[in-house]
Amino acid sequence: MSAALGLGVRPSTSGGRPAARPAPLPALVPAPAFTGAPGSGFAALPLDPVRTTAKPACRLLVPPRQRFTGRLTVGVYAGANDGGSLFDTMGLAKVTFHYEGTSVDVTEPRVHSFRDANGKSVHYFGYWAELANNGTHGEALLYIEAVPRDATMQARVIGPYSVFPAPSAHDLVLDIRADGSGDFTSIAAASHAKAQGAGHPLLRITQGGSYELGAVAGTYAPQGYCTIEASAPVVISTDAAAFDGGSFVRFRPFIEFLRLRGENITVDFANAHELELLTGCWFDGCRFTQSRGAYALWRKTTRTFLGWLIRGSHYFTECTFTHTYNSLDKCLLARGNVVRECWADIFNDAFCMVGNRVLGHDSRAYVDQIAALEVAYMGLEAGASIAISSNNLLTITYGAVTETLQINTTQAAFLAHDAYSVADVAAWLNTRPGWQASVLDDSRAAQALGVDGGKGLSFAPRSVGPVPLRLYTSFDIHADWCQVSTAATLENIVVADNIGIDLVTQNLFLPGQLLADVLVLNNAFHNKTDAPNSSDLGSAVSGARSHFVVAHNTMATQVLRINSAGLSVDPYCLVANNSLRALIWQNGPSPALAMANNHVHAVEAGKSADTASTAGGDAMTLYADAAAGDFAPRGDLLATPVPAVVRTAQGRRKRGALAAKGAVAA
Repeated sequence: MSAALGLGVRPSTSGGRPAARPAPLPALVPAPAFTGAPGSGFAALPLDPVRTTAKPACRLLVPPRQRFTGRLTVGVYAGANDGGSLFDTMGLAKVTFHYEGTSVDVTEPRVHSFRDANGKSVHYFGYWAELANNGTHGEALLYIEAVPRDATMQARVIGPYSVFPAPSAHDLVLDIRADGSGDFTSIAAASHAKAQGAGHPLLRITQGGSYELGAVAGTYAPQGYCTIEASAPVVISTDAAAFDGGSFVRFRPFIEFLRLRGENITVDFANAHELELLTGCWFDGCRFTQSRGAYALWRKTTRTFLGWLIRGSHYFTECTFTHTYNSLDKCLLARGNVVRECWADIFNDAFCMVGNRVLGHDSRAYVDQIAALEVAYMGLEAGASIAISSNNLLTITYGAVTETLQINTTQAAFLAHDAYSVADVAAWLNTRPGWQASVLDDSRAAQALGVDGGKGLSFAPRSVGPVPLRLYTSFDIHADWCQVSTAATLENIVVADNIGIDLVTQNLFLPGQLLADVLVLNNAFHNKTDAPNSSDLGSAVSGARSHFVVAHNTMATQVLRINSAGLSVDPYCLVANNSLRALIWQNGPSPALAMANNHVHAVEAGKSADTASTAGGDAMTLYADAAAGDFAPRGDLLATPVPAVVRTAQGRRKRGALAAKGAVAA
């Protein structure tokens, strides 16, 4: 295998004896007709049929567009509900890899081990194969077909995905050193790579320090990846002056298919709001942070007005995130990442989330209200009131007089103290006849003002008199671990083998107008017990579900709510073998949804939406130590085994035909 790809792993040893070597992966070479032109090896290109019924879910576990000299490992996470179970080969008859006129059928999923970008051994469950470089170089196309065991379902074909068999891992290598002893002193080397027409360049930073990402003049669109790696720790950052002056700041390199590789690279968002990219970049084992701290304000407010940290849909493998927000929005693949002490949403409209760990996720420092302003009316009029509308218009009324102040949110207003801060509002109120205002806290912008318990949102007129009315600042942030937008129409989603502990999140918020071919399997969560306690598979918005499977998940301290209002399901949907605090219908049951063998806490006995569920124990007795991330079943879970729905559990352990409910095998 190509060392440059970081794939492959030596077999481990145990007890002084070599461990059994795993069977080699099936290998494909292009057909003789392949000339190096994409698709030239195929007599006819594989086609994905138009969806008329359920299909398997099937998502890449390895990013495409890689250039390789020897062999390239490729894999997918794939599965389908086969009459109420995925136990037998994930409900699939086979997964077929089609590579430039050559096809191979893989009939069994397996756990595959390889080295990640940082040389660490990682292990992922899926269907795997290898693509071999036979000396014909160029751009080759890969398609992958998942064929269900259930003949009433359709197959799914994903692709084409480009890969590049080649004589070398890169067609241009440039060294970057800030002291001038390399080829270039900055990441502006990408402009040189563009000028040279490099399709697969490597920009190698060999001197530690701080670097700016810069911008290529015009967009650089290499054939494969423009890879940046570092042999010493480096921080990609930007100057603080513009950010501190209230400007919107972004990293904007104008590089398509950017790849940041290795833990020596840290992207620091201390002085930037976003990394703006087009779709299809690869973040491979690098680090993301916000070194000012998770709860540092910008212009006295939060950064969440954007809704994402990294714009576009990308691949993230074995990265770490610290103190960032909306960290993995709309990702094509999130594999083996660690998200630590972050806030706001995590996986929003994402497509494949496998083997990630989310630790200590809490946005409440923003939600916590701070007493900010006291307002009194001491004038001659009989009555007075104050209100703030949804467009930040503050209105005061006293007697027959009504006056308004537009609370501003712009940079200009921030710099000019023009109705931006709490102190600005107080100053204006103190100029109105009979009104008195006292500032209690000016750390947050006035746009966050509201009444007690109002989360900084608009409020209707409140009476004001000699006894001061107290207003508070708060930011209405409610974090979701995995969220699908309410209006979304999405299909082919995988959420599997993830862990979350010490969370203040709604774990699964999956409304959506239409969600099809969705697998939510083997995920385990422990939420802080003083946090919101439910996850919703539906919302008040009408929605349809087709082949929607939620099985063998553990939510040790959170309720799973299913809202039947406007919910429609097909016979391929399934909620089974989950271990939950509670399982509750909102707006009455939906008999069409297949539910089986779920387990809820003892206090929820007789209340479950699943009439066949068992009840017993609680978060302390059902798991080894869920709060610390050990979800191994204990107590009532061990006492009530049921037919397993998924054979391979979280942590790669095999379940028997009868197994405990939840994400982890006994």
